[in-house]
Amino acid sequence: DGFDELRMPDWIGNADEFNDAVRVILEDGPGAPRGSEPAEHAAARFAHGVEIVAQAAFPAAIVSHGRVLTAWLARAIGLDDPYETWHRMPMPGWACVDLDAPRIGFITPFS
Repeated sequence: DGFDELRMPDWIGNADEFNDAVRVILEDGPGAPRGSEPAEHAAARFAHGVEIVAQAAFPAAIVSHGRVLTAWLARAIGLDDPYETWHRMPMPGWACVDLDAPRIGFITPFS
């Protein structure tokens, strides 16, 4: 379940309310919807999955979801604004990340 989406307990039908909730969660701010998975936990779960994939032969691809991927990227490469990265991520979108570099980073940003 490492690459499952960052968990939110309830459906939020209003787009503005949903975006506000995602911003709070990704920024680890107070006021996240009750029962939401903290971004830190989602990022750790994702990182564990990346460790498993990194032990296999390359090249490899990970197919996942935007919020959990953004939570991981925020910690792995230090995104300036995790919410904006998530909000601008195309659907579907892809990026190439170098796991072998001394510091994980984008080879190709989202497109």
